[in-house]
Amino acid sequence: MAQQKFKVRLLSHAGSSAAILKPPFDVAAVFQRKGRVPVKGTINGFPFRSSLMNMGDGHMMVINAQMRAGAECKAGDTVAILMELDEDKRTVEVPAHLKKMIAADPKTKESWSRLSFTHQKEYVREIEDATRPETREKRIAIMMDALRRGVRKK
Repeated sequence: MAQQKFKVRLLSHAGSSAAILKPPFDVAAVFQRKGRVPVKGTINGFPFRSSLMNMGDGHMMVINAQMRAGAECKAGDTVAILMELDEDKRTVEVPAHLKKMIAADPKTKESWSRLSFTHQKEYVREIEDATRPETREKRIAIMMDALRRGVRKK
């Protein structure tokens, strides 16, 4: 599938420092996908891997803090984009201590394997970003309880 190269002004998101990219083309027609479309490319030369989501008013992509810092941009800026469909399998690097806990219980192992890449990534990020041990343990307990019950969160 061909790369899409374009310039676009980043939109703002009310009450947030996040920026939003709305491609100047019909995402479903170009990438032959509806709903969530995994993409990769560069913003001002900074590499990214993300997804375009159909938000009812067309597909959009959140430009998170890491992407904004790397691309040196913010909402309101015009950025140079190189984008293509990302067909590579997305996997989460699960820390050994979490992997061991998940694998120890057949129910949590099964639930974990059914979670999307994004949900797995968010669980790992929330736990690993905790600075206090108590917070980390609380987040692990919440995750394990949700996995045992077969739900995404609490």
